[in-house]
Amino acid sequence: MKGILFSADGIVLALFWGGAAVTWLSSLGYLLILTLIVRGRGGSERPAGAEPGIAVVVPTLNEEALIGEKIADIQRSDFPRDKMDLVIVDGGSEDGTVEKVKEKISGGQRIKLFQLAGTPNKADQVNHALRNVDRDIIVFSDADSRMAVSCVRELVAELEADPAAAIIGATVSPRTGLLAERIHWWFLNELWWLEGEVFFCAGVPGVCFAVRRKALLSMDGGSKADDIRLGLEAGARGFRVRLSRRALATEIRVPQTVKEFLQFRRRRGSCYAHEVLRFSRRSRSPIRWRLLRLLRLWQFLATPILALAAVLSGLRLAASRHWPLVILAGAAFLVPAVLKVFEMAGREEKPRRWALSLETVRFLVLFLLSLLVMRVPFSGQGALGGKRP
Repeated sequence: MKGILFSADGIVLALFWGGAAVTWLSSLGYLLILTLIVRGRGGSERPAGAEPGIAVVVPTLNEEALIGEKIADIQRSDFPRDKMDLVIVDGGSEDGTVEKVKEKISGGQRIKLFQLAGTPNKADQVNHALRNVDRDIIVFSDADSRMAVSCVRELVAELEADPAAAIIGATVSPRTGLLAERIHWWFLNELWWLEGEVFFCAGVPGVCFAVRRKALLSMDGGSKADDIRLGLEAGARGFRVRLSRRALATEIRVPQTVKEFLQFRRRRGSCYAHEVLRFSRRSRSPIRWRLLRLLRLWQFLATPILALAAVLSGLRLAASRHWPLVILAGAAFLVPAVLKVFEMAGREEKPRRWALSLETVRFLVLFLLSLLVMRVPFSGQGALGGKRP
């Protein structure tokens, strides 16, 4: 027995089983645990109430091609128009974005325009709105997003129903024929919804989300991902951050090819890791928030390496007498992943089972590659216990 453990095959087996087991627990096992917790709690009724006055804010930078339709998109909302202010915060567009907004204003549309000089960072535009818009509830919506008619109303209703909540995010669908991108969003929506229900602090999509302004008057202007930064700030202060399954939005500017998918996920993953790393731990922050942050760091930094170790050692074992173990471990990942994709796809469309099965395999490979090649800011101010932002 000892000889087997310390043989070359024994070391490869240990790498394979250790990497595969920890990767499974950090991904599919984690989702399963969260699902069981949420199902054990049961649902809750949302009390109805009168709609408050709100503002819908659109941060813009060179959005001439999209701003007109975005304004129309907001005006299609079923939220009472007399209780909704429309605000455009422009970060210094050099195209015709501002001129198009001014044309709408001249035509009699009730729009407030803030023009900021040289602030291309979306976080600065969000900060300006948080400090200067005179509404307690603000719905942020990107110019390249389209909201369901009921999206604003659902976001506001869920925020009003939960006084402890600071942010409610919309459930996002990408407008693309690339199945890998759609699968990514299905998993992301599911993960953030579950984490919001269990930890009361989750990620929210920058595409569309509602904020209780008094809970978050500002954030660090150096943020590379305003939505992640706001979620971290709110959770660290003890507020709830959740995702709404009723509020639906579509993102237009999304990957359409595998190359774009890898580039976008690498860039987005790097920004996400940047925000989580540079956000210093605070002794007074809720334990659930600190736990979730540590889990996310583990998933970003350790899990991809362990997964790669499992894949490489699995390739070695596939050519040996241990090949059935590789098949067994592969099935432990693929079967629950494919079944979960069938379930999530069924909420939007009739599942095409063979296509979805093959695309799930490709998605897992592409997602692992994007995590392995992302840039992680290990150095610099604010990384792991650095200066408080």
